[in-house]
Parts: sequence; structure tokens; C-alpha cells
Amino acid sequence: MKILFDGEIYSIFRHGGVIRYFHHLIAGLPPDDVPILLGNHLPDPLPCHPQLELAVKSHEWVAAGIKPIRKWLDRGYCQRKVSELAPDIIHPTYFNEVARGRYDQRKVPLVLTVYDMIHERFPERTDRRGAHSEKKRRAVERADHIFCISQTTQADLIERFAVPPEKTSVTLLAVDDQFYVPQVDSTDSGSTPARAEERPYLLHVGRRDHYKNFDLLLQALFHLKQRSPQRELPCRLQVLGPPLTDKERQQLDELHLAQDVSWQAVHADGDLKDWYRRSLALVFPSLWEGFGLPLLEALAAGTCVVASDIPVFRELVGDGFEPFDPHAVDSLVDALQRILDNPAHRQQRIDTGRAALGRFHWRNTVDQTVAVYRRLATN
Repeated sequence: MKILFDGEIYSIFRHGGVIRYFHHLIAGLPPDDVPILLGNHLPDPLPCHPQLELAVKSHEWVAAGIKPIRKWLDRGYCQRKVSELAPDIIHPTYFNEVARGRYDQRKVPLVLTVYDMIHERFPERTDRRGAHSEKKRRAVERADHIFCISQTTQADLIERFAVPPEKTSVTLLAVDDQFYVPQVDSTDSGSTPARAEERPYLLHVGRRDHYKNFDLLLQALFHLKQRSPQRELPCRLQVLGPPLTDKERQQLDELHLAQDVSWQAVHADGDLKDWYRRSLALVFPSLWEGFGLPLLEALAAGTCVVASDIPVFRELVGDGFEPFDPHAVDSLVDALQRILDNPAHRQQRIDTGRAALGRFHWRNTVDQTVAVYRRLATN
């Protein structure tokens, strides 16, 4: 079977959960299948599969000032290649080009993966004109099947776009093996996983868009500092992801947290695992998520997770994290205080969360996806 992957997502992101998902999906396909990567940007590194074919052509030589010409060339190249490659099924990595009609002339099934419904939940901050949501809706309508990365996302999609449930299925994401470390019980000594020579730290990983609720975390640290008799934080905050913006740095100055928050760019999984492992906790304050891969990665690496009490986190690990109300600063402050003051309670959250990780395997993700491919291709 030949599966055509439209690599649009690689022109948007270089790292992150969606990139991991497609790398594992392509690498895990049966060895006799032929994955074809079509698009205008090469992922780095490439997915590993013995039959992988590349149909990638960049038109970045076109001056940035005339991007419409570049897009026209990109679209024309991809449309021609679809006919030439004659795939058995098409699985775009994103929905923009499906909505724009790139595959309207196709003669084979097309499937999509929906990651979340963030733009539909927070249109006032993420999609005021509704353009993004409308493109997603058109793509969903044109697809023959929709993969959802959680039951929470599936329910959201069905409710907001009136998608027939039988047109959807849930294929959970998973944790890469390299994030797992042997379980360590830190309750006896009361020590933290941080190295002795460094100040203990909380961790925030990934983007900090509006719905990620990073502002609440900074406010909570300010109030936690005010609670201390010495007006000092018992730990610092380590931020991994995009560089701190000028607005965020200004906020740190206003909250007197500039000496308590540091930023680091991390791309290697080994480094990220080490940051997880040595932290007091990963703090995940999002207002909503479609999944929550950092939550699983942190637990696999052996640290605690302090996270918003939202449906998808409960779906993934039940009581395996320290919950708080993402709309209430005091709730987050109290949650952090419980973790900092009670090593036994912290360890209990870790143990419960790690026990839930057994059902997250990339092999399951691939097998469930391939079963749908074969059913659609046969029919």
C-alpha cells in the first residue's frame, strides 16, 4: 500500500508533538508499505522507513516579497505529483491545503488527524474572523475519516462540527522510549531530583500562547513568593521553548521575578529528559488541550506534574497529577505549596501517573491507523 503524506506541517513547525506523531507513524508502517512524503519542506531528521520516498521540492528561491507566486508554484507541484505517484490513500499532516481544494480531484480515500479544537474554543484570542476554523471545517467535511488524538478531542469535534461519530476514531499519542527512567522513591530523604549544586526548579515546556495560560503561572509564583517569610521563592522556574518575549520580561520585572525565571532552548530529547528528571515538577497550566504529551513525558522521566484540572488530563492519567483550577491563581499557589511541602504526596502523584503510562504505545497508534487505511483502501 502506498500512503501519501502531505508534509505541510513541516513548513509550520520543526519540533513538537505533531512532528513526533508523524515520524512514529511513518517509521512504524509495515515494511512492505510505501510512505511517500510530499511537500515543499524536508523534515529534519527524516522519518525512518525502508521504503520511504521523497517528493519534496522547495520554491524558496522565489523572493519573499512575492509569496503568492511561491504558493502557486508549491500548489502546482503538489497537484501534479499526486497524479504521478498514484497513492492508495492520502494522509495530510495539516488541513489548510485540503480546505483549499488541493485534493478535490483525488480518486482515493483521504484521512485527516485533528489535534484539538483550540481555535473553536478561544476564537476571541486565536481566530476572531473565524477563518482558521472555517478551513478546518471544510477539510473535515472533505475527509473520509478523522483520527482524533484523544476522546476529549473526538467529543469536541463531533459537538462543534456535527461530525458523524462513525466517521471518527481515537488514536492516542505515546511517549518515546528515551524519556523513561527507572522509578526512584524520593520520599525517604525528602530531597528533590535537582542536582545538589543547583537551585531546585519548576519546569514549563513548550509554547506560551494565550490558552497556555503562562501568565497564571507567573502570578502564582509572585503570590508564592509573598507567602514566604523571607519573600523568597523556594525554587526557580525554568522555561523551555520559544525565547521570552519583551512583554514577558517586562512582566517578570513588574512581579520582581526576573532573578527567579530563566529560559533555555532545548531540542535534543536527551536534554529534555534530563530537565524533566531533575525538576521538582512540570507545571502545565493550559486552559485547554487536545492531548498533553509533556505531561506523559514528565511522568515517564520520573517527575511530578502540576496541571490544570481539565478533561483531557483526567482522561490520560486520572489522578496521576496535582490538579488546580486554571482560572484561579490561589488554586495553583496551593497546588505548588502541596508539592513543595509534602514529598510523600508528590511521590504518590508520580507513582499514580506512571502506572497509567502502560496504555500509551506508538505501536498501538500505528496499528490502529493502518487498520483504518486498509479498510478505506479496500472499500
